[in-house]
Amino acid sequence: MNKILVTEEALDSAIELLNKANEKEYTKILKEFQKEQPYLSTYLFAINETYELEEFVTEELFNLSLIVWKSFKNSTNFVPVVSEQIIEEVEIESDELNKKLAESLGLDIEDEDAVISKLAEINTVFGNQNDVSEKSFTTLIEKNNLEGYFEKTKELYQDSQTVLMDFVSDEISAIEEIDIEDSYLYTEILFDIIKCIDKAINTTILKIVK
Repeated sequence: MNKILVTEEALDSAIELLNKANEKEYTKILKEFQKEQPYLSTYLFAINETYELEEFVTEELFNLSLIVWKSFKNSTNFVPVVSEQIIEEVEIESDELNKKLAESLGLDIEDEDAVISKLAEINTVFGNQNDVSEKSFTTLIEKNNLEGYFEKTKELYQDSQTVLMDFVSDEISAIEEIDIEDSYLYTEILFDIIKCIDKAINTTILKIVK
């Protein structure tokens, strides 16, 4: 059985649902999410406390998380509960990827501010590939020794939820009130949400097939 991938149509339907929802309807959707995904909900609240996020950022993260969740629900008949184990596994995987990239850049992984700043800079350039020349883009890759990193992550990226990842990345980048480092951090949080739900769904499918 093929992996469940969220389509543009599933995403658009979720966006429309959330955008049209009044306060009462939105609260109902939020409570449904908290009931069906208690560990993800707890994870988001913990993120809020850890980073002491401003209220508008918290609201945006929850809103985008609901869109992500509804997009998955529009794509499959069954979205299993994301367990604490899956959340932990995804966090470890993300940390490992960032560690490999930091090492490729010659950065000290312990210097979190420097790592986030550099990753945010590179992420911004990648997000604006259409606005930079091919030569400057190639130079960025060569300068930062990223060829090996992309080879390691190419297969993972090709098999990922690119529709959702592109969406949340664009939405976070459009928030003018936050700086580049925070933009990168919030995008990574949402990427982890996507990976968690994706892993829960597709791991269950593999078990059923077996």
